[in-house]
Amino acid sequence: MSSTNNKNDKNKKFFLINEEISVSPVLLVNPDGTNVSMPIEEALALAKQRELDLVLINQNPGVVKILDYGKYIYELKKNKGGKKNVVKVKSITVKPNISSHDIEWKAKQAIDWFKSGDKVQFVVKAPGRMADRVDLVNEVYDQFSVLVESHGKSREGLKKISKIQYATYFMPVKK
Repeated sequence: MSSTNNKNDKNKKFFLINEEISVSPVLLVNPDGTNVSMPIEEALALAKQRELDLVLINQNPGVVKILDYGKYIYELKKNKGGKKNVVKVKSITVKPNISSHDIEWKAKQAIDWFKSGDKVQFVVKAPGRMADRVDLVNEVYDQFSVLVESHGKSREGLKKISKIQYATYFMPVKK
């Protein structure tokens, strides 16, 4: 009976090493990339001579490598977790009657986010009578896009997403 939530799962071995390998003959992959077929005993002797581990890479056919097992597992775990590049979406919400100083401050904030590789969602909320003033909404959008144009570009223009909201996404510019 096996448990799926076993505390020892994190310490579980990924590969068979040294005397645990029962496949014979094996295909030894040398550090220079050449392959040599030999009995398992001979491969084990070579590994002990170099003071390294013999690691079974593939069961059928028996492919083995001579390497430092601890270092190999560390590199595998490091590469597995290190390639994740998470892009966050930051949001800026403004109203059509925002002052020029405030829009400049919001643009500066967006530029900092672009530098760290994040996307920026730009939302203009136009409540009440302002919802009918599309010219004011577009003016705020144009002002913001001019301020951030060297660091971020809009995928598409400003789109109406609800009765009172207009939005678009700005992507960081690759330099």
